[in-house]
Amino acid sequence: MAKKKLSIDKAVIEMGGKLKEHIGSNGNSHLPVTEDAPGFVSVEMFKQHQQLFQHRIRTAAKTDILKLKPGYYEGSQFINHPASNPKPDTPTTWISYVDVIDGEDGRREIKIMDSFSGLSWKRTIHTGGNPESGSGAWIQYYGLVTLWNGYSKLTKAIDLSSDVHNSDGTNKYRNIMVQYMTDTRQTGLALGTVNGVLINKINLNDNSEKMAPDLYEAELTFPTSTTAKLSRNKRINFYTHENDKTAYIQAMAGAINIQRIMGVM
Repeated sequence: MAKKKLSIDKAVIEMGGKLKEHIGSNGNSHLPVTEDAPGFVSVEMFKQHQQLFQHRIRTAAKTDILKLKPGYYEGSQFINHPASNPKPDTPTTWISYVDVIDGEDGRREIKIMDSFSGLSWKRTIHTGGNPESGSGAWIQYYGLVTLWNGYSKLTKAIDLSSDVHNSDGTNKYRNIMVQYMTDTRQTGLALGTVNGVLINKINLNDNSEKMAPDLYEAELTFPTSTTAKLSRNKRINFYTHENDKTAYIQAMAGAINIQRIMGVM
């Protein structure tokens, strides 16, 4: 009987030790977790977890992006959005995601991504918290979407991996960029729009004693929203005959090959 009582007393002592360890010296049984010790998640920590992994905070109309507290937000009708038109205080009409992360001494990082277009911006505020400090303005990200890659003069229309227009008929990409290489192994990038990308290149003909130039020209067009084709692919050659100072011009087969077609976001 004494042995059984001793076992019970030992269990009570151990339980008391665990209880003291749980409660802590200040009598708070719900100490928050820290970097050094386990504990309970505070309400603020829980809210931050929800913002990161469950759902963002929905903002009210005419929320000023530059005055948001640290957090992860979703909403429309923002003011001070970099794409607000015609003025910064004009509310937007589309949904955006906004991330606000604070550093020390008033420093802050703000990131924006528009849901429909995927366009993104960032802005920093430096020590002291003045919105005009740091980057001082919105810096826009430019992204490239590969619509086609290969090596071809594209004499026939090829299929693109994505439509160049949105469902409402507007342009999905602000620009179209084309990477190309000529038959004489010159490379380059050309910038245009869905209405066409004009490519021009000059080559000094090394086979000519007088270094007569070749002019290369072509235009990438989009017969449909999902196809592309190279047109007007020409090579204009300047030359002279032996013992003849007269300059001649002849049109020759095109020399431009398309390597990659990209949409610029």
